[in-house]
Amino acid sequence: MNISKKIENVNLINIRTLSGIKTRDNLKIKPNKLIRSPNLSKASQKDMEILFNQYNLKTVIDLRNSKEMEESPDFIYPGINYIQNPILTLKHMGMTHEKQTDLIQGKRDFVNRVRNNNDDGTYHMSNLYRNFVRDDFCIQQFSKFLHLCLENNDGAILYHCSVGKDRAGIATYLLLNLLNVDKKDIFEDYLSTNSYIKKSNQKEAEILAQNQVDPENFKRVFFNLYEVREQYLNSFEDEIIQKYDSFDNFIKIGLKFNLNEIDRLKEIYLD
Repeated sequence: MNISKKIENVNLINIRTLSGIKTRDNLKIKPNKLIRSPNLSKASQKDMEILFNQYNLKTVIDLRNSKEMEESPDFIYPGINYIQNPILTLKHMGMTHEKQTDLIQGKRDFVNRVRNNNDDGTYHMSNLYRNFVRDDFCIQQFSKFLHLCLENNDGAILYHCSVGKDRAGIATYLLLNLLNVDKKDIFEDYLSTNSYIKKSNQKEAEILAQNQVDPENFKRVFFNLYEVREQYLNSFEDEIIQKYDSFDNFIKIGLKFNLNEIDRLKEIYLD
């Protein structure tokens, strides 16, 4: 399979290297250049030493908002450049500035808010992906992310959101498209996230669904919210066509990324 591979010797559930992914013109993403990940709050000293010494990690780009960063701060390892580049604001995510003392209850409340809107979770997530295109702040921040990748003259960039599925998933989608990876492989890489987060999601869903009205429905909505679905990425692509007419226009007009920058991106990341 032509997709990102789990970094097995690092104890994070969804940390993957993009190295080795082939493009349509038979080039490959270079080793130790691009890593997608969940947040680094649960990374150990050993994990970070491995990433720093074996994967030449030099830059971490945090795609979360300020509240997420505060509640689960990244392990900041000496010698690694840490950059905050939030894709979604607190308002986008329906969050407040108050610190959530019970994160489990916070997730339970979120699932129930979606259920109370007669939504199985798929409408909420599809709309979130459309907002990645509709919202000027989101577009600005994805553009900033891509331009940060252009500044990577040495070592690897690790980029992450909370669990590495939506914001990091779209960041990966954009990078792989610009590097000329086949669309089928891009979708396969996106959907492979579910295999990495499945066990932890199942465990969490069982805990959250306890004492809930219709626990099976609760779990179904939970999985739709906390896994990825092909229809979510389709919604993102549909919104691009609706707003920009083509992906090329989206890159040029929306993300303000020109042909010279695309060539430079390929020069940095492809062999």
